Amino acid sequence: MAAGEFKGEDTNNAQGEDQETFGYFSTRYDYVTKGLTGDEDYPSDAWDPWLHYNMRIGNVQVDEDVAIGGMLDVIQDITAYANITATGTVKASVIDGDLGKFASVAAPFKQFDIPHPNKQGMRLRHACIEGPEVGVYYRGRLVGENVIHLPDYWDNLIDPETITVSFTPHTYYQELFVKSIEWGKKINVMNNIGGGIDCSYIIYAERKDVGKLQIEYKEDVNNG
Repeated sequence: MAAGEFKGEDTNNAQGEDQETFGYFSTRYDYVTKGLTGDEDYPSDAWDPWLHYNMRIGNVQVDEDVAIGGMLDVIQDITAYANITATGTVKASVIDGDLGKFASVAAPFKQFDIPHPNKQGMRLRHACIEGPEVGVYYRGRLVGENVIHLPDYWDNLIDPETITVSFTPHTYYQELFVKSIEWGKKINVMNNIGGGIDCSYIIYAERKDVGKLQIEYKEDVNNG
């Protein structure tokens, strides 16, 4: 076996029985010692050494970086006093942070935080509006026409029975209303006083590709 070479999973041919360790728990944070006997200096009549492939440990203090080539399976907790940076996907059933304990797909509030677009050295933060449904919106401007064509992807995305429309008239007084909604694909708009149409609109609808939001439910004592 060359220096630094692992034997992989060839444990069936290993010399000597893999034994459990024994002793007392040390609560000191010490560096792990490393044997310096090289392959050429290793006694020829000795069994090949066992290398740690699985490890069990109580607490770990990391002074610098941790590189994980595979999966990290955490049975209990990870406590970080600095930043955790992941370049891949982080999956968790529950995240516990300064904002409270919440599931990975739910949060006390949602926000974005970006460099300020026109003030150097500043940042810009916005929070999302909340509501008792999983909804989407579509907005735009209608000038000289009376039909709003909804996006094609709304066909299988939203429940057409939940569509609501709001108008903001421009330029002159208008009494706008929804005359009809056809198959959830287009909205026919009318001006009650018979004039032209110049308005902004915003349309809301509830998604049907996911289940309805359960608004009130009993707290899980295990997950808070």
